[in-house]
Amino acid sequence: MTTKTIKINGNTKTAKNKAVKEMEKFIKELKAQKTLGIAKDESSMKFSEYADIVFKIRDRKASFQTKINRKYYLVVVKKYFGNIKLKDITATKIENFFTEMSETKSDQVLSKYK
Repeated sequence: MTTKTIKINGNTKTAKNKAVKEMEKFIKELKAQKTLGIAKDESSMKFSEYADIVFKIRDRKASFQTKINRKYYLVVVKKYFGNIKLKDITATKIENFFTEMSETKSDQVLSKYK
């Protein structure tokens, strides 16, 4: 069994087998983006920018319907967090979002937003 351990933002991450290849590919893409000046400094990156990058990478192999569903939920989350810098999103802000959403949404729908 193949395993790899790397440090990302000071946190140690370990992956096995297929995840190792995906992690290595992601790291290469990130390094290339950094070299080309495409990657942005996370300290000033807004949630909406980061979410677009994450879902572009995450949805590569997702089904068409999954992509549509995620975009629907992401629109709502972006309305709340979109213009906030990542470093300014706190646990309290996230909790407030879910508290507000729980007034009109079921627990099942809230889990989709998570």
